[in-house]
Amino acid sequence: MEILTVAVGEFGHSVASAMKKQVRKPVIVELAEEVSVLPPTFALSAINVIISAKPVPALWRIVDEMCWKHNRFFIPVMLERVKLRIGPIFSYPDSPCWLCWELRELQRDNCLVNTALNDYYERSQRGPEGFLPALSRIAALRLDHTVDSLGREEKELRGQVWQFDFLNMAITANYLVPCEDCLRCKQRCNPSVETVEAIQAELIALWSE
Repeated sequence: MEILTVAVGEFGHSVASAMKKQVRKPVIVELAEEVSVLPPTFALSAINVIISAKPVPALWRIVDEMCWKHNRFFIPVMLERVKLRIGPIFSYPDSPCWLCWELRELQRDNCLVNTALNDYYERSQRGPEGFLPALSRIAALRLDHTVDSLGREEKELRGQVWQFDFLNMAITANYLVPCEDCLRCKQRCNPSVETVEAIQAELIALWSE
């Protein structure tokens, strides 16, 4: 399957360079920083990856929306303060969506702590800078393995979040659980249940039985 890689910043470029050396060479779009408008020539592939070393919410949402509409794979890759995260693997239309992921992130106990920590580093320009070159190679190899597995184990990989905690040298693989409050998934599953009028009509039908 064809791969489009959007590489943001130095870490994204480093991973993209490592991916060029592999057998499955992706189409690469390199960006110096996050953008809210994509180039006119931007086109999706079967698998679409965004690689960054910090949150790029506008870019995530734009590419995810395109993948959701056209039923394409979307895989965000991010180097966090102490972790390398690949995923969730969004396999539209059968997986939980990006909005589910945002809702789940808000439910995490340490979400506000992480946000405050990142904001502090951004404002003060203190704290760790850069990244170990080995991490970009690990990300490239794991992405290559993930893409290869999607052709055989797509159902098993839906919603998977792979993380490498490089301080504790621990690897985990968890799965994104759909949110009941996600209007986007409700609409895809049952487009009629999206208005108050539709819900009222269903209740009236039940009461009349």
